[in-house]
Amino acid sequence: MDDTQFYQVEANEFIAGVEDYALDEENHLYYLSMIGPQIAVKAISAAMVNSPPKPAIITPLDQNGQGLYRFSITASQPELKQKTTWRRIMKKLPATGSYHMVMYPRIAEERSVSGNEMLMLMNSEEPEEELYYRLLTRITHLPLHKSWSHWLWKRAREMREIEELHTINIKAYKATYKPGYLARDISAAVANKQLTVKED
Repeated sequence: MDDTQFYQVEANEFIAGVEDYALDEENHLYYLSMIGPQIAVKAISAAMVNSPPKPAIITPLDQNGQGLYRFSITASQPELKQKTTWRRIMKKLPATGSYHMVMYPRIAEERSVSGNEMLMLMNSEEPEEELYYRLLTRITHLPLHKSWSHWLWKRAREMREIEELHTINIKAYKATYKPGYLARDISAAVANKQLTVKED
């Protein structure tokens, strides 16, 4: 455990405070929540998602506001059927006059799930395995049953098809869908009666 109390993000010569982020092992960004002046949060997000994208710097700060270390992050480029786009949502905080911006790739939105990647942002009480099952049914033609949710989640973790992302407060996962392997494993599990279809 280090002495980190706050985080800040810097890009395009602007700085904003970081509420949360989600990064993979290579420091590719999948989610960022930041607070700061309107011009700063707009400039930072633009630098990261415009073409060509620029890296940003995250600095953890101690309670005295001193930087503990620095590391570079770059916006992820998920494989989508359509052009990769990022969702950016900004609102003014009335008490301070600062602006809060949340940014994430559209694979975090259920209606935009496509290609072979899914982003799971755990911002509700829904169990992880149930959210994974629900997202999986949106992109696969394989016949799945809700009672298989636990098996599907356990299998994906064991096959390393699900990567838990590094975050500050939230819980987030990146999932890779491999239809050929999933079909093979479901067939085997049904054959040896690990999976059955329960009557509702």
